[in-house]
Amino acid sequence: MATTCLNYLNYPKLGNGGRRFLQRYPFLEYAAQFWGVHARTAYDDEIQAESVRFVSSRAKMCLWNCLTPDWRPRSKLINFLKDLEPPSAIEVAAFYKLDLLARPMLCSSEGLPKATIAQQASALLIACGNGSAEITNLLLAQNPSILDLSLLWLVR
Repeated sequence: MATTCLNYLNYPKLGNGGRRFLQRYPFLEYAAQFWGVHARTAYDDEIQAESVRFVSSRAKMCLWNCLTPDWRPRSKLINFLKDLEPPSAIEVAAFYKLDLLARPMLCSSEGLPKATIAQQASALLIACGNGSAEITNLLLAQNPSILDLSLLWLVR
């Protein structure tokens, strides 16, 4: 099911169309919201490649942002920042608890851009909120200072 969702989301004609594509592509909203849930239960090399392709596309992340409204942490500052930018790949990985996808983003491998400190801090809040101990530990082991930034965002 993860492969089907990702193939659908990676379809070349789906770009910055946002909600207008919902009538033309009825499976789009489901695919956008649940690809990561399915990927977590059946992660393999093919799903890794398709996941990387999907989260590496700014246009696809804008589309995902439109179709998945509840991904943001509850911080007002982060919500303000997220309204300006689509989610980063590391934030999406944290949202779906995909530690196998998050790991390469912290060391800039497999064609993924290295996650910035702000993206890592936001992903830490998301991972903690979702109960993802694996991604929380991974992020803190990579850069313990993101905890300070995450806590600062929470109190604002």
